[in-house]
Amino acid sequence: MQCMASYRSLFALTCVLGVSTLAPAVKSNPVGTVSLSELAIYPQRSAPATVVSLNDTDISAEIAAQVVELLIRVGDVVDAGAMIARLDCEDFELNRNEAQAQLEALDARIGLAKKRVNRTERLTRKQTVSEEIFDERKSELAVLRADRRAAASKLDKSKKNVRRCSVTSPFHALVT
Repeated sequence: MQCMASYRSLFALTCVLGVSTLAPAVKSNPVGTVSLSELAIYPQRSAPATVVSLNDTDISAEIAAQVVELLIRVGDVVDAGAMIARLDCEDFELNRNEAQAQLEALDARIGLAKKRVNRTERLTRKQTVSEEIFDERKSELAVLRADRRAAASKLDKSKKNVRRCSVTSPFHALVT
């Protein structure tokens, strides 16, 4: 029994010693707050560079003509569609008028050719005129219609050239 008592006292002593050695010493550390801007690091770097505009363009008149008036200067800011220069357009206007007159003449000739085809068709049904003459009249009408399409195309091209006599800005820009 004495052995048991000594084990009990040893156990009690170990428990007491264990508790006392296991319990950490409490130290107080002060706690504070700091804003993020005071702690954050903002790295700064610099490098030489050149800015190149994606809208850099050379403007051409698209037609060969003499410049009558230049409406802008270097350093001006222009809006999209603003007139930059005016070109001598007299030759192109004359070509447009000529093409218009050719178209009108062909329209008159087509009108006459239609009447001739209709008359020849009636006479062919009565067997007064041969079918060969009727075929010639239809062919003449087809040729005149083709000539009219060519003249209309020429007129469209002439009108386009007249519009090109005014050089405009393709976008809002600074003139360099």
